[in-house]
Amino acid sequence: MNKQEVTPWFPVAIKPARVGVYEVAYDRDLSDPCFRKWNGAFWETLGGARAMFGIAGDLWRGLTKEMK
Repeated sequence: MNKQEVTPWFPVAIKPARVGVYEVAYDRDLSDPCFRKWNGAFWETLGGARAMFGIAGDLWRGLTKEMK
């Protein structure tokens, strides 16, 4: 992914507008980002388990346009 294809990083207090997979980071230095699914109510791992995500400082970002 290049920088123009992704949104800025958002704090977890701002919920994604759409269900889908997002890149998440657990600290402000953005080390070791991973992917989680937003199901419209809470974050899940890609396997479907509820993710431990949502403590202060967590960040997420998504794609700027739909992939085809």
